[in-house]
Amino acid sequence: MSEVLKYGAIDACLKVDREAWANHVEGFRASAREQFERMVREDKRRSAEHWRLHAYVVELDPRDWDGYGLLDRWEGEFEGEPGDCSSGCVHYRPLEGDLGADWGVCTNPASHRLGKLTFEHQGCYAFEAEPDSENTD
Repeated sequence: MSEVLKYGAIDACLKVDREAWANHVEGFRASAREQFERMVREDKRRSAEHWRLHAYVVELDPRDWDGYGLLDRWEGEFEGEPGDCSSGCVHYRPLEGDLGADWGVCTNPASHRLGKLTFEHQGCYAFEAEPDSENTD
C-alpha cells in the first residue's frame, strides 16, 4: 500500500497516485463507519448522522485540507491563510437543523467544493473571511 503524503501546492496533490488516494479515502470511510456503528449502538442519533455523512455521503477531494484531503494548510502556498469553512467563510452555507452546526454547502465559484456537501473543517484554498463588522460602513 502506498503512503499518501501532504502537499503544500494544489497541482502537487492532484498528481497523487490514484491507488494511494483510494486507500486514503477507504481508510477515512472505514474509520467513519466504525464511529457511525458505535453511535447507532449507543443510540446517539445526531452523532450517528454526522458519522454516516462522513462514511457514506461526503465527497473527499485531494484538494481538501489534510485529514480529509492532501493539502497541508500550514505549508507551501497556503502558509498564513489556513481558514476553513468554520472560520467564517463568506461562501459557506450551513444546513438547516442540527446538522448545520457541522455541515453545509460551499457557494464559492473558485472552490473545488462548489455545490458540494462539506464538513466545516474540510475547508479549501479558496477561503474568504467575512469582513469585520467594525470595518463595514
